[in-house]
Amino acid sequence: MSLIEREQKRVLAFIKENKFPKYKDILKKLPVSEFAEYGEFNHTMIKRIYENLDNDKLIKVCYNLIRARGGEKAVRENFYTLCHNSPAAHQSNLVNGWIVATKYQAWDRP
Repeated sequence: MSLIEREQKRVLAFIKENKFPKYKDILKKLPVSEFAEYGEFNHTMIKRIYENLDNDKLIKVCYNLIRARGGEKAVRENFYTLCHNSPAAHQSNLVNGWIVATKYQAWDRP
């Protein structure tokens, strides 16, 4: 098993053990300026992405749904919310870095 595969396994185990926060808990952390881009629908999409980081096809579907509802600004704001408010945001840089490095590619390219 390669280093990347081992790291992916570790990240997926972390995600399984650390559930994504509830919508109301995320809202408590967000600045008011981001409320318009982060509703319950987008929360569901972000949660699906977090729980399925090894599924690029699903990530692209969620990305496209967020984009269709709010454009590129919604994509940026929701990606920011994922990276800064998920359980991984407060863990090692390696876990959050893996999310950013490998999954932003799926978001960035429809």
